[in-house]
Amino acid sequence: MDIKNLTKSFLNLASPQKLREWIDSLLNKVEELSHLNKQQCEKIERLESQNRRLQGLPAKPKFDSTDVTSDLDKEDDENDSDEDPKDRTGKKRKKAAKKNRRKKKDLKIDEVKKISADTDKLDDTFDYKGTRRVVVQDIHFKRNNIAFELEKYYSKEHGKTVEANLPTGYEGGYFGPNVITFIKCSYYEGDVTIKKIKKILLSIGIKISQRQINRIINERPDDIVSEMSDARIAAIGKCNFQQIDDTSTKLLGLNSIFTIVTCNSYYTNLYTAQNADLKL
Repeated sequence: MDIKNLTKSFLNLASPQKLREWIDSLLNKVEELSHLNKQQCEKIERLESQNRRLQGLPAKPKFDSTDVTSDLDKEDDENDSDEDPKDRTGKKRKKAAKKNRRKKKDLKIDEVKKISADTDKLDDTFDYKGTRRVVVQDIHFKRNNIAFELEKYYSKEHGKTVEANLPTGYEGGYFGPNVITFIKCSYYEGDVTIKKIKKILLSIGIKISQRQINRIINERPDDIVSEMSDARIAAIGKCNFQQIDDTSTKLLGLNSIFTIVTCNSYYTNLYTAQNADLKL
């Protein structure tokens, strides 16, 4: 019989009191070995440090185990408590209320709703004392599909049809400016993947594919391209020198694709072109 089966047989025959004694003994042994292991690790670290010093190597850096969260995030974490306000002590409630007033002082108010008290249950001893403002942050996130009915006029004499134009921002047809803004903000500002953006939009009834989302993300309107070009020209004119570099690569099967970088003290411009034309 091996030691494993022998141990099992002893455990089966032992009484509960004996088992408790064995468990206490094992826990004490574990604690003793853990303390010994800690001492040995500290000794090894001292010997390694001494060895590095004898070899002329720099000392091993020591990192503080402090939280790298910024003060702003810490303050937000303190305010974002799941504790019920009713369960807080008076001192905690006053402190939390002061912080909330400071945070909500600069909030932009989009709508004001006056809520009337149930005066039917009040007698003549109650006097009106004004209102108390409670600011609540909320968001409207819902589908808003619009069916534009464009008026059309036809002239048989002139042989042409005149039709009303879509409002500004809706000229593209299938997706409105709010959907496009949500997609671009989620992707560029929130680092949300295309797959997740599609899932969010489908959940509120917006029918869209990953290919359409990708096209919206990579779309560059003419006014933005023109603004970028004007900003580049203005920045070049503000400085008497430019640093220009280009790097060739292969893209979509084309070998002569260049990433061109132009910069000075005021700006940095990076764009991709089919040739290394470094003209300003």
